[in-house]
Order: sequence, then C-alpha cells, then structure tokens
Amino acid sequence: MQTSMRLATLITQAGTERKFASKRTILRQGDEPTHVVLLRYGQVKVKIIRPEGAVLLAAVRRPVETLGALGVITGALRTATVITMSPCTATVLSAARFRELLTKNRLEAEVYQQTTSRFIEAEQWRIEQATLPARAQLIHALLRLSFAGPSGRSTLDLTQLELSQSIGRDLSVISAALRELRESGLITTAHGLVTIRDAASLRKLVQ
Repeated sequence: MQTSMRLATLITQAGTERKFASKRTILRQGDEPTHVVLLRYGQVKVKIIRPEGAVLLAAVRRPVETLGALGVITGALRTATVITMSPCTATVLSAARFRELLTKNRLEAEVYQQTTSRFIEAEQWRIEQATLPARAQLIHALLRLSFAGPSGRSTLDLTQLELSQSIGRDLSVISAALRELRESGLITTAHGLVTIRDAASLRKLVQ
C-alpha cells in the first residue's frame, strides 16, 4: 500500500534525503525503531529471519512507500530487514518527528491502515503456502513481488534462492516450476532475473 501524497510530502519536507547503492541494508531486523524511511526511487526487498533461522522473503516495496513505521508507532524492535535491490533515493525522518507529524496532521489512521494492509498481505501469503501446490505458490509470488500489471511485462530482480525463500520451498522445486513456466513461454529467466512475459495468462493459471 503506497503512502498518500499528503503524508509523503510532509515526510519529504521534514526529513533528510539519502541515497543508497544497490544491495545496501537500510533497516535491520532487531534494531531500535529510531526513524522511518520514505522510499522515493528504486525498489527494496523485505526479509524476515525466523526463530529457527530460516529466511523469509516477505515483500518487495516500491515508491512511494514508508518503511519502518510500525516499529516507530509501537516502540517494538524492527521486525524485518530491508535491502535495496537497485540504487535508491529515500527520505529519512526521526521517529519523534514522524510521530509529531502524524499527530499534528491527524494521519495516524492512514498509517494504521497501511500496517493492517500489510498484515492482511502476510496472512494471505501464509494461507497460500499452506494450501496451494508449488507452481501456484510460485505464480502468486511472481505476480505479487514484480507488481505485474493486468497483462503487462515485468522483470523481477531476485535469485532462485530468494524465490524459494518467498514460498518456503526447496530450490529443486522452484527450478522445476520455473522451467515449466519458461517452456510455456510465460516467463524468461537469466542470472538473478525473472521476466514475466504474459501476466494475464499467469493469472489464469491460478484462478
């Protein structure tokens, strides 16, 4: 869920612009929630390390999304690590200033709505993992993570390992599912890249 232009403008005006190179960690799981980050350009991936040590690729975020808001509001430690997938431009705003902006402009409800939307997204993901076969899980993950439009072409800059982390399946299972989709002409793959060629046909496979 993208941040409203009103809140994004307030954060941009009050915060400090930062540029991040590709593959940089900008928020780390377990850290204190000292600030929020408004992503303005580029894409980032959100990873969660589970108690048993398994890594979950939870989401890919795009402009204009606010990162780290939940921890700032609740005071809890960061629940995920955020890593840039490409060079990114962002605005960084301290926790105290962010809370002040929300109160002054009566925008608390918007942030709670965004947080709730992300919880629903995570719950849907868990249901898919529990009920769907591997190929259907992978298709849902590809469509969600790549932001593929109704029928458009989209490229996802993730490795097969990260795709396996997104649905909790072994690499061999992911490789077989990707090969099947590739042979069907729905996707192409290169080193660390998956390109969706026909999003509409992919969706039909899981409807």
